[in-house]
Amino acid sequence: MQSSSARLTCVNTFGTLGYLSLVMQWAWCLLIVGYPFISGDHAMLFPVDAPRVSPQPQAVDFGVFSPVAFVVASAISLLVLVATVVTVARLPRAVGKKGAQTTRATAHAIIPTLTHHKKLSKTRSIRLTYQVVIGLKLLGTLFALLPLINSSSIPQLSHDIVLTVGGFCAICTSLWFGIQYILARLFRLKRDQIW
Repeated sequence: MQSSSARLTCVNTFGTLGYLSLVMQWAWCLLIVGYPFISGDHAMLFPVDAPRVSPQPQAVDFGVFSPVAFVVASAISLLVLVATVVTVARLPRAVGKKGAQTTRATAHAIIPTLTHHKKLSKTRSIRLTYQVVIGLKLLGTLFALLPLINSSSIPQLSHDIVLTVGGFCAICTSLWFGIQYILARLFRLKRDQIW
């Protein structure tokens, strides 16, 4: 039982890496495609204003309270650091579970259309859900790559660099998901447990 759990954790770790890579790929795509909207003279999101002159900072003397202020600031910094470490440690698992939940929900919504609303056995339904999830992951990877091909040029980045980074992200996403499915098949895990 323990080895099966370890195998499932290993397989789902690669699935989580795939989902994280897919998020990074979509972030790159949205940044490149959305760049003209957030920069330049006609920026919709962050218009360029005249440069502002910031006032010179003034030194503040805390006097007697400086040791107390140091202790309070240190305690707050330590709490923020601990909260950051906990959040970063839990983030991959949350992304993996939410990604799996989203793809499964989408697959369950698509399956009646694919089967023309015919009743399926439980085994066939699990197999079809598994295949649709694989297809959704591949489509998500490809749809994040396609807009980069026709994206407008960015002065700081050549089109080759944009395509190289996008292609690298797509390859990483495909690699992680591919390793996940290869290991799941080698370990003969249940399809409905795989993220």
